[in-house]
Amino acid sequence: MLRTLSLLFGLAFLAIGILGFIPEVAVGGLLFGIFKLNTAHNLLHVLTGATAFWCGAKSVKASGLFFQLFGILYSLLAVLGLYYFKSSILGVISNHLPDTLLHLFLAGIFLYLGFFFKK
Repeated sequence: MLRTLSLLFGLAFLAIGILGFIPEVAVGGLLFGIFKLNTAHNLLHVLTGATAFWCGAKSVKASGLFFQLFGILYSLLAVLGLYYFKSSILGVISNHLPDTLLHLFLAGIFLYLGFFFKK
């Protein structure tokens, strides 16, 4: 189950990362008119997706490690998103409240799957 979830998250993040590069989808730098994106943010999604997919294809242990590490990473992104609020995180990753809330939500899911989900 953990491997399947890792594969599904991988595909979803890859799709979102790629969609972010398509101007007709990310009009005015907003994906679906909600989430603020830039190249660094899109690359983060592609990296997350590729890592999740690779870990899901590899093993249950790799999938669990993915969810643990990226749960911590997305928690950090959420905290930094609150700190920087409407400006870019560390001057690189685009950010505003919907992004921060989504990162917080994803962090919770990832941390649960990585540390508490019965494998």
